Amino acid sequence: MEITGKLAGGLGSSFYRCHRGYLVNMAHISEYGSDMIEMDGGGRVYLAKEKYPDFVRAYLRYLDGGGAEGGDEISGG
Repeated sequence: MEITGKLAGGLGSSFYRCHRGYLVNMAHISEYGSDMIEMDGGGRVYLAKEKYPDFVRAYLRYLDGGGAEGGDEISGG
């Protein structure tokens, strides 16, 4: 298991692996598109195109669940 996988395992459902090298905290997403996620502070993170449908489902599930209270497994792994 790689380091990112070990780290991601303990973070919970408010984090999403949007690309091999990136995890995003869904509580700080301000907007997203088919190839990027923009964070509250203005930073942009690459979103792998093949992950887009899964990301949208995970993000909507996160929002529907009231944020971090919605579950405890990391998404996008």
